[in-house]
Amino acid sequence: PRAQVFVETMISSAERQRDYTKMVQLIKGSYLKRFKLSPAQMIVANFKIYNAYKGRGGNAQTAANDIMGLFARSKDISGEPLRYVGEIVYQKVNGELERYLPIKLRGGTPDALLASIQKKAQALEKVKATYNQVIKTADSFRGVAALHQLGYAHESFAQMMESPPEIKGAKTEDVKAKLAPQVAELKGAAKNYYDKGRQLVDKFKAYNGDWPGKIY
Repeated sequence: PRAQVFVETMISSAERQRDYTKMVQLIKGSYLKRFKLSPAQMIVANFKIYNAYKGRGGNAQTAANDIMGLFARSKDISGEPLRYVGEIVYQKVNGELERYLPIKLRGGTPDALLASIQKKAQALEKVKATYNQVIKTADSFRGVAALHQLGYAHESFAQMMESPPEIKGAKTEDVKAKLAPQVAELKGAAKNYYDKGRQLVDKFKAYNGDWPGKIY
């Protein structure tokens, strides 16, 4: 309809001029209310609102919730709208890696080392669960980023275990030998995630410049 095209043009104009207050008013007060829009169109409109508030605050959260609700109820979201779904989920979970990386291994006694390894492993499982949420959206762009983060999470753990803290009464080489199977397992998982990321890049041309990755 001409009226819809006219409003879309006004929204685009306000966005180009960075008049986000006007843009949000047009979207919420007219575009979403007056016209019969597809789920994809509503996702794009709500993502503009989300971006206008830089992903922060109640208005951004409401827009994000609306996007995820539309995605959950729709079976044919692809292209640009799917990219926005991936972005919303990625921004929601990405802080998990920052909480995981500072967790260190402790030395002194075998029990202290084992307990710290278990703590790190539990945190790794949480990282895997959060980034898998991104992968499940099927957005290849943020999927590459999620796979890279998962690869890096496993690789950094392996590197930490390759240089374990000192254990009183034990030779460092003996400790390394004991941990070697776990190191190999972590490195193998890291390679698998990096390889999957490379495959997404090759298949969908999803490389975004942020994730050069350590592609083995």
